[in-house]
Amino acid sequence: MCFSYKPWYLEECSSTLATTYSSGTPGHDKSVATVDMDAKLRPDHICTVEHTGTSASAPLAAGLCALTLEANPALTWRDMQYIVVLTSKSAPLEREGGWISNGVGRKVSHKFGYGLMDAGGMVTLAEQWTTVPPQHICKSQEIAEERQIDPTPGSTLTVTMEVGGCVGSLNEVRFAEHVQCKISLRFFPRGNLRIDLTSPLGTTSTLLFERPRDVVSSNFDDWPFLSVHFWGEKVDGTWTMTVHNGGNRHVNQPGILKKWQLIFYGTATNPIRLRSPHSQPSPPFAISQQQQQQLLLQPPPPKASTAGFPFSQLGNGQASGTPSIYHSSIAEILSQAGFRNLPDVFAAAGSDIETSVTSLTNTRSNSQTTPAERPIDGQTILHDCDPECDAFGCYGKGPTQCVGCRNFKLDNTCVSRCPPRSFPNKGGVCWPCHESCETCAGAGQDSCLTCAPAHLRVTDLAVCLQQCPDGYFENTEEGTCVACGPNCGSCEGRPDHCTSCEHHLVLHDNQCYANCPVNTYETNDYRCGSCDAKCESCTGPNEDQCITCKSGYFELKGTCHSKCPDFYYPHQKRHECLECPVGCVSCNLTECHSCDQGFTLNKKGRCLKNGSQHCQPAGQFWTGTECEQCHGSCETCSDFSNENCLSCRSPTMFQAPGSCVEQCSPGFYPDLRFGNYATCQPCPHPCVECVSRTNCTMCHSPLLLQTGQCRTTCAPGYYSDVGSCAKCYLSCMTCSGPRRDQCVSCPRGWQLAAGECHPECPQGFFMSDFGCQKCHHYCKTCKGEGPLQCTSCPPHFMLEDGLCSECSGSQYYDPPTQLCKPCHASCRACSGPGPFSCSACMFPLHLDRKNTQCVSCCGPRPHEGCCSCNSDTGECHNLTPAEKRRTSVDSELDNLAAAESVDHYSIAKSSVIKPDATLFGYLALAMFASGLVVLSVIMVKRKQRQHSGYVKLLRPQGDIHLEDNDSSTALFAET
Repeated sequence: MCFSYKPWYLEECSSTLATTYSSGTPGHDKSVATVDMDAKLRPDHICTVEHTGTSASAPLAAGLCALTLEANPALTWRDMQYIVVLTSKSAPLEREGGWISNGVGRKVSHKFGYGLMDAGGMVTLAEQWTTVPPQHICKSQEIAEERQIDPTPGSTLTVTMEVGGCVGSLNEVRFAEHVQCKISLRFFPRGNLRIDLTSPLGTTSTLLFERPRDVVSSNFDDWPFLSVHFWGEKVDGTWTMTVHNGGNRHVNQPGILKKWQLIFYGTATNPIRLRSPHSQPSPPFAISQQQQQQLLLQPPPPKASTAGFPFSQLGNGQASGTPSIYHSSIAEILSQAGFRNLPDVFAAAGSDIETSVTSLTNTRSNSQTTPAERPIDGQTILHDCDPECDAFGCYGKGPTQCVGCRNFKLDNTCVSRCPPRSFPNKGGVCWPCHESCETCAGAGQDSCLTCAPAHLRVTDLAVCLQQCPDGYFENTEEGTCVACGPNCGSCEGRPDHCTSCEHHLVLHDNQCYANCPVNTYETNDYRCGSCDAKCESCTGPNEDQCITCKSGYFELKGTCHSKCPDFYYPHQKRHECLECPVGCVSCNLTECHSCDQGFTLNKKGRCLKNGSQHCQPAGQFWTGTECEQCHGSCETCSDFSNENCLSCRSPTMFQAPGSCVEQCSPGFYPDLRFGNYATCQPCPHPCVECVSRTNCTMCHSPLLLQTGQCRTTCAPGYYSDVGSCAKCYLSCMTCSGPRRDQCVSCPRGWQLAAGECHPECPQGFFMSDFGCQKCHHYCKTCKGEGPLQCTSCPPHFMLEDGLCSECSGSQYYDPPTQLCKPCHASCRACSGPGPFSCSACMFPLHLDRKNTQCVSCCGPRPHEGCCSCNSDTGECHNLTPAEKRRTSVDSELDNLAAAESVDHYSIAKSSVIKPDATLFGYLALAMFASGLVVLSVIMVKRKQRQHSGYVKLLRPQGDIHLEDNDSSTALFAET
């Protein structure tokens, strides 16, 4: 966006969410200016003032999202989209037309989405945001009733669908986010079409605009069109799709709408729940069982009105109805009609909210430190403790009073193992699994071991989804999504039963190929159709679309014949019917066998016009009454025209149908026929040009040239490259391109993995019944699918019971043994063995960053192995320069005030140094005092010299008029 108008390169789209600034028309509008980070690259020109296009706007959007995540790191990608939708502003862009108000009253545009992204509004809303409920996916029925699309310009086809929003099921959607319309239709040219979708609340979104340059004669097969214009609207009701023939190109025949389906992504409950601005942030997914029960008992929220989302505010158990406490942009959002306070869903998103602060070393720590880090003031550490407590003891009876946990920690309680729907993190704390997981090996969505109800486990990715993504099929018995085999775009029932193929591949008998096999041809929808029964290769299904014929048949004008018709003879090597010379009814390669009416067969096996035997010498023909001379180029002829020669004079060559030429025309090649007479034979019918019967140099479209032959498809080991066939990479049997990762099939005994052929499955893959399958991303090598089948791990991960996991906080990774080993007893975290590899310390020790060692603070009598500690933070003073720059402002002000309080002219003032100063501090103070003494002596000497070197000049009283004796001017002269 530039100057509130759309730039020239913008493409209107129903899936555009929001807008940032970018460049406009080159030479007319300004571009985005940036400052390069590294001045060494261009020291004389470190600013970029011509940053353009989406390359300029995308980083701006990414930066705004990063800023928002900094305000609330718990945001998910869906939370971010909600925040963008709710805070983007349409007003700065409304000079450009095309804005509408959707069913919940938000302005939206195909050019700019919901408007200009607002950093302040995004950050403020993020600070009050609570994670949205789980996303549901509701599929409508698939309407497969074929409807005709009128070819008349300006005509429309309107179809409707009643949608219930999957009410009462686990996939219920009441508040829409993304709406997908999956369409299958046939229309040529498809660039003429415009497709609109209208919601029950009357919002119309254009899913597909006219595209004048889209003249592809291809279908839309299960093509998913996405719109975000219905965000927040209700789903249930009548949805209308309109197909317009709005282009300018001529349409030869009607199109067909084969089927269509709607897929709704959204939530069953109110998605917007804001906490009070003064409440503490909460970790994601941390909801206690009691709060979950309260959530389940909540009545379903009311349906969305025509003005906006309802929302609920989370805080101290009270819902506030005064929007004045919010940032102005939030107040603007909440002031819209339809936004209203609902009862609290729960008082906080987690059962144990822990605030977080940043230390002077820029490391994040809990402001409420755990008992393992610092004992509670006034409490005595005991050692007769619960079995779940570690060796540091406890403050009392029970697993909640431990200083540290022997195994794992859950909500300030030490437990022997983490409960379902949770897992132990590096620090031994039980963290919740992703909402889609029942059990998991990590916090991410891709760490599921088993799935929550109504979810399917994607076996090779370890994620749980409500429907299988493209490239997978649903195993209903096991509740899993199984990856389709190599090259399949989609499959059904088993991995090798393809229903569609990856780009550039064709489908035949539920298998994907680089080229259609013999006896088939490629259709417009990338499938292989059967040729006519007599064809070996063809360009279509009809009997006159043959390119080559099966054994025992001969091609003539695209048709295969078991016997050539009159005036043609079968060429055994070319498998074609070739034309006999003029006058011959039947012939072979060298002579005529019978002649047409009006011709006579001579002794040389040629058919001459009746009466020509009376004409002597040769070179004449009989007109019926007399002999006439043939054309000068003819040796024998049927009339005087130069195109009716029967044979030619040397060195010319006979070229059908009756010309004598010195050089064969394009489409012919020189050959000997009828004895020693040279002739120009027609090239094989697939060739445009050739140099011999077996060496074509140019082919008819869409045939491909390979080793002198024109073929419908390239031979195995070759791929199509701009009208000719090029060789595949040496390990591929068939391929779609020249690279080693573009194999489609492999030689016998080799395995296909990630597009490459290997003698056996490579690292990161395992052998299954359907070929090489990819290991889970946790594994380096594996023996099966999922994160629990690893046989080796990536660097810095340890293998235990088939699972690759990172070392815990009190362990380090040992590369030689590939095991996690305990840190030194003084270290709470470390990078290696021994006391000099610490990165965090056990209480009450502190980290000496210079030596990466955990030491105690020095007392009044410093000793070796201690450090000078900051009295406020408890951290060692020996920070790196970068860490010193991160010292808090308060500490700097305190130091400045302390420095100003020192009396530079009194050594006795040095007694204000704190009792816990280090020996280094005393030495520095002594050096400073010595310097002051020397400076004082120098100043006294200079003053004495000044008084001895100058005298005051006395003048008569009358010469000088002084108003104030104290302010009189003293004049000096050097003696």
